[in-house]
Amino acid sequence: MARHAPGGDEPPPLPRPGAPWAQVEAFAGTVDGYAYAESIGEEGPPWFESWWARFNDEGALPADSDALRALLALAVRRIRWLSWGDTSALVAATRPLADAILARLNATE
Repeated sequence: MARHAPGGDEPPPLPRPGAPWAQVEAFAGTVDGYAYAESIGEEGPPWFESWWARFNDEGALPADSDALRALLALAVRRIRWLSWGDTSALVAATRPLADAILARLNATE
């Protein structure tokens, strides 16, 4: 799975939980969540929605760092799917998931 933007650009650093949303977006944009889901025989949106529900119901997250990165990428992408203007409510709803993913990634990398 691609971990940084094509063209040899340096990937943005891994943000800490609570980092400005622009940093989270930049980091998440370096991963192709769709490609990851396909690599495990899933489609991106249903795979994301399944994990979104598990996180909201149980606090569950994938154990694999590639899956965490893909989940974050799809969470950020979901905001683009659903937004038609002000995204602050969607960002606020996504922030707990994003911060949990970033906390797990920061603890393991």
